[in-house]
Amino acid sequence: MKPEWKSDLIYRELSSDYTPNAIENRVNWLESTTSTQYQNTSKHCLDPAQLKGNIENMIGATQIPLGIAGPIEIRGEHTQWKYYVPMATTEGALVKSYTRGMIALGHSQGVKTRILKNTIHVTPMFYMDELEDLFEMKDWIEDNFHRIKQIAEAETSHGELQKIEVIVQPQTLLLKLSFDSKDAMGLNMINIAASNVCLYLCSKFPVQKSIVRSNFSSDKKANHANLISGYGKELLAEATLPKRIVRKFFRVDPEEFVDYCYRCGQIAMQTGMMGLNGHYANGLAAIFIATGQDPAQVVNSSAGTTTFKLTPTGDLYAACKIHNLLVGTVGGGTGLATQKEALKMMDCYGQGKALKLCEIA
Repeated sequence: MKPEWKSDLIYRELSSDYTPNAIENRVNWLESTTSTQYQNTSKHCLDPAQLKGNIENMIGATQIPLGIAGPIEIRGEHTQWKYYVPMATTEGALVKSYTRGMIALGHSQGVKTRILKNTIHVTPMFYMDELEDLFEMKDWIEDNFHRIKQIAEAETSHGELQKIEVIVQPQTLLLKLSFDSKDAMGLNMINIAASNVCLYLCSKFPVQKSIVRSNFSSDKKANHANLISGYGKELLAEATLPKRIVRKFFRVDPEEFVDYCYRCGQIAMQTGMMGLNGHYANGLAAIFIATGQDPAQVVNSSAGTTTFKLTPTGDLYAACKIHNLLVGTVGGGTGLATQKEALKMMDCYGQGKALKLCEIA
């Protein structure tokens, strides 16, 4: 007989909440509370002891179908091979349509890729009453980059402070701290770094209050400033598809692609769309979920641009530019069992692999 659960607060075991027994007790509590059985939710291969920092109040796992697309042939700075790409989705035909495109590209000598920028930033803000104090702090920061860099990097093995930009607002000073996050996606790392910088500056100047995030960096929200200055990795991928390949795989002529792109561009301008593409979010979301990335970063990452152009010989030049791709191959959810296997499928797990994953994405 199940125990009678008295509280409507979620069941937790404060000293050992990441054990099979604690999870089983929480599931029993939830079944009693909601009058629903969770037999399938409870079936998974995850080790609860390894999930601290990934999930709270765990009751099991949601399973999403995982398929593979490909092969896609890529010739980049970090990729020189054919890859099978793991894609987790419940959207029928997504994997099939991406596979068709990948095979068509394989018949067209593959894809060339280049990474253009690699920076992630956080912008804390400081409340200050006096204009003189604000500019004294601004001048000191601009003259002491190396001191702030030392403080910012004190607690990270993945982050490297590249640049500081000081932005003045009425009674507010913004400090845009731009990092190379190496193989980590980097958000937790740069938040800790920014917090340490805030503590130091507040001890040195008459700051009324500091807040680590001011919304200037617009994390998990696409904005025009990041499309220009960068947020995460900015990449370019291009290929030239012969006319016969376009006709064979897509049953249209290259001219139709170009005309379509032109008309969509005109419409996108009227709507104020950030980026011009069909559905970058589809492919990125499927890869993100499969490989343990933060799915919310699809908001930033999918604001990219597709270009079609006719070559002098009537073939189709196609290019994709992603301005704000945020992925990592260490930390976050990348070390979970199935996510690690998905990354290893592309030889993208661990140190030194993040830029390779970017080029494949």
